[in-house]
Amino acid sequence: GNTRFFLKEIDDALKVRASIADLLETASLPGVCDDEKRNMLSILVVGGGPTGVEFAAEVHDFLKEDVPKLYPSVKDFVSITIIQSADHILNTYDARISKYAAEKFARDGIDVITGARVLEVKKNSVVVMDKRSKKKTEKSSGVCIWSTGLGKHPFTAHLQTQVGQNLRRRALSVDSRLRVRSDDETVPANSMYAIGDCADVKSGGEGGDLELVDRATALFKEADVDKSGGVDKAEFEVILKKLALRYPQIKTLLPIASEAASSSSIKGDSHLQDIMDKFDDSKTGTLSLKEFTKAMAEADSRLTSHPATAQVANQQGEYIAKTLNAVALERKNKTSQTSQESSLTSDDGKALHPGKPFKYTHLGSFATLGSEQAVMELPGDFISTGFGTMMLWYGVYMSNCVSWRNKFLVAGDWFKKIVWGRDTSRF
Repeated sequence: GNTRFFLKEIDDALKVRASIADLLETASLPGVCDDEKRNMLSILVVGGGPTGVEFAAEVHDFLKEDVPKLYPSVKDFVSITIIQSADHILNTYDARISKYAAEKFARDGIDVITGARVLEVKKNSVVVMDKRSKKKTEKSSGVCIWSTGLGKHPFTAHLQTQVGQNLRRRALSVDSRLRVRSDDETVPANSMYAIGDCADVKSGGEGGDLELVDRATALFKEADVDKSGGVDKAEFEVILKKLALRYPQIKTLLPIASEAASSSSIKGDSHLQDIMDKFDDSKTGTLSLKEFTKAMAEADSRLTSHPATAQVANQQGEYIAKTLNAVALERKNKTSQTSQESSLTSDDGKALHPGKPFKYTHLGSFATLGSEQAVMELPGDFISTGFGTMMLWYGVYMSNCVSWRNKFLVAGDWFKKIVWGRDTSRF
C-alpha cells in the first residue's frame, strides 16, 4: 500500500496510523531479515516545523512506551529521521527553543538532518540533497510524512476560480472583515466569509490593516484627476508616489532605486511605462478601474499573511460568530427586510453591521517534544521549557475544549494512554 502521506487532515492521520501498524505487524512475521526490518521501520518526516516536530515526538513516545510490549522482536529496528531545509528545527521559534528541541531529540535518538532538501520521493526511499555541498544521498524509508508547505485544498482553488481570484495566491483573498473578494458580478457582495488555512489575511497596512485593494475604487477616483474614466501614465506616477509614502507595499510596483534616491521615486520613464504595460490589458495607454485594482492587488500580495495556525483560525471563528450574530440581530430588528433575502447586504447594497476589522492578537506558541516535555514562547521574549510547560499545555488544551463533554472525553483519553497505553487496533 501507499506509505507516503501528507499530514494535514484527519484522514491523513488515520492513514499514517494504519500504515505504521501494518509495517509493525509485517516486520514481526517470521522470515523477515534484519535489513528489511530496518528499512521497513524507518520513519522519515520531511519538515522540521511544529507539525513535523510534534509528530516525530509522538511517534517516538509510541515506539518507546508501547512497541516494546506489543512488538518486542522489532523494537530495536525502528528509527525516526527529520529532514529540515532550514539550519535548525522549529526555526520560527526563539533560537533557545530550537536548541533545546535539537538537544532533546539527540538524546532520544531522533536523527535530525538540517540544511537539506528532498528532491524526490520514491516508493521506498527519498533523495536528499545537502544545500551546502550539493551532495545527493538516498535514504530508505518505510513511511514518509510530508509536513512542510501550505498547499491549498482543491475546493479552495475551485472557489478562487469561481470568484475570479488569482490562483497563484496561496488561499482565498479576503478583506479586513474576512469577506471573500469577488470579481464575479453573479456572486452577491459580502455573501461569503473565509477563515483558517483557506483565507489569506494580510497583516500590516495603514489604519485598520486595510489593504490597498480594499480602497482601489476610492484611490482610482483620486488618481483620475481629469475624470476621464481612466488613469494615464502621469496620473499613475502621481498616485504611486503618494501611496509609497503611506503604504510600504506599493514599493513593489516601483523599480529598485539607488540608495541616494527617494524610496518613493520612479527610476526613469521607461520603468514607469513597463509598470503601465504590465497592467494595461486593454492596451489603451490608460488603466481602467479593473486594471488599477489588479495593480493594487499585486502590491498587496507582498504583504505578510497571518500564520496558518489554529490560534489564528480560532480568533477568526470567534470574530465571524460575533459578526453573524450581529447581522442576525440587525435583520430581526429591520422590519423592512424580507424573509427571503439570503445575502448579508441591505436593500441599498451596503453591508449589514460591518463592525470593526479583524485584528489578530498573538498569545504565544506551544510545541510538544514528547516524554512529557514541551516548549512555550510568549510575546515579550519569554520562553519556557520542560515538564512544567507540558502541564501548562495540558491545561490550555483542556480550556480550549468547547464543552464539558469534550473535556471529559479528552481527559479520559489521556488517562487511558497512561494506564493501558495507546490503542493500536485497526478500525
